[in-house]
Amino acid sequence: MQLRSQLIELTAAAAVGSQPRSSHVASLDPSQKLQLIERECRQQELEVKLLRTREARLQEKLTLLEKVTAEQALQLEEHREELFELRQLRRKVESEEYQIEKSKPSDDEWRRLREGQLKFEEERARHEAELRARRAQVDEEQEAVRAVVSEIDDRTQQSHALLGAAREEMARAEQAAAAFALQTMELESRRVRELHLTELRAPQPASKVATRLEHPMAGALLATLRHSLVLERDVHAAVAQARADGLAAADEDEHA
Repeated sequence: MQLRSQLIELTAAAAVGSQPRSSHVASLDPSQKLQLIERECRQQELEVKLLRTREARLQEKLTLLEKVTAEQALQLEEHREELFELRQLRRKVESEEYQIEKSKPSDDEWRRLREGQLKFEEERARHEAELRARRAQVDEEQEAVRAVVSEIDDRTQQSHALLGAAREEMARAEQAAAAFALQTMELESRRVRELHLTELRAPQPASKVATRLEHPMAGALLATLRHSLVLERDVHAAVAQARADGLAAADEDEHA
């Protein structure tokens, strides 16, 4: 129950954070974006833990069913012993009938004996059919849980891979931004020196001397930042899809 409540809280937080994502995510710095991605990854891990908990419960149910099966098998063995005793009794009766021809059992007694034997055979067949049905059901449930857990693990690995790529992109963007800032400072210092020399040689109004500063790294930095935003959007989409599929599969298992 505690794991389920944590999962519900993280789902609600993710739902709140996903509303107007285009403007909200653009205003976040890289560390806040990384925290958002890590929070969604933790939510995926909680979903995997929830499914594994359900798998453990199904395993306990299987153990209980196996115990019941063993008890039924023991009862079946006892019934077989009773049947063997009944057959011995029948042979004994036949022997006595042969020896004492005048004291034959009545038709009613024979009918009751045969009805009891048929009833026992029907009960044994019914118990065996129920046992086979229960075993098949448990096998199907275990296979379904294994498939869901495997799918969630695969999607979690994909989300981690996308998260790593996003971190690398953000690191490269930060390095490019630092390099751009350093080169901008150098160009600004050089421009100030040139402006000072120009003013010394031929004084002009400041409005004519000022020039627009453009750096060749600006376009590359902008493209890198845009690629990081696209990659982060893909990570969010993959995490949301994996969470939705995992919850849908868990709901289907519970209904089943």
